[in-house]
Amino acid sequence: MQVAELVKDRSARTDRDRRRHRRYAVRPMYSSIRIRTENDRVLDGHIHDLAVGGVRFECDEPLPENARVQFEIELPGGAATLRGRASIIRLADQDARTGTAVLAASFDRFETRIDSATLTRYLEQGCLLRAA
Repeated sequence: MQVAELVKDRSARTDRDRRRHRRYAVRPMYSSIRIRTENDRVLDGHIHDLAVGGVRFECDEPLPENARVQFEIELPGGAATLRGRASIIRLADQDARTGTAVLAASFDRFETRIDSATLTRYLEQGCLLRAA
């Protein structure tokens, strides 16, 4: 195994170990997210994976780490719309050609307790596959 592969493998394990919540894969284009930044810029995107504690999503522009945002998530199949506030944790990937960014965000709070309970119930139903 090459050194770069070892570092990447070790990094992936570290990320998995750091997570407190099980992540579930969402097929891109099947679940949308709308982000509103602190300066009222609106970005639309698609969810890659989802957990009780956060979300990884793709949108047209990168956002800075620790940025506070409002979110609106439409669960796959229109099961429900969830709203709340989140913090951008990191830029997971960016396409230099298109500028498209994959971001990870941690949920700070949901608009209502019902939104939080709805997400938990939805993930527990087994509709989505566990993400790697």
